[in-house]
Amino acid sequence: MHPEITPSSNFHQTRDTTFAGKAQMSQVYSELWDFIGDDTILGASVPVWTALIIAVIAHIALTRSRIGWHILAVGGSRRSAHNAGIRVRRMVFLTYVFSGFTAGLAGFLFATRLRVKTQSTC
Repeated sequence: MHPEITPSSNFHQTRDTTFAGKAQMSQVYSELWDFIGDDTILGASVPVWTALIIAVIAHIALTRSRIGWHILAVGGSRRSAHNAGIRVRRMVFLTYVFSGFTAGLAGFLFATRLRVKTQSTC
């Protein structure tokens, strides 16, 4: 048997867990940051409300506006949308912009929920 790996060795005891102690954390406190990450409004967290609001706005924009119909047409068939006079490249660009915005918003909302606790913060 290999001398470092024995049946009696425990993986959790030999693992290096000092990374959390070395993590650099900001000392800035923000009540708004904590509200977005931790508090609830009418029983649901702020990220849930944000997702619902974005979903409703996206639904209304896609089903009730000209740009929404154009995006749906491009998604159905680029060639047909181009033949109908829709600026296909512009619509594709706008969908990527919206996708990037929502990904950035999701990252922000996820960051507000992160908490790092070490011995110095307990």
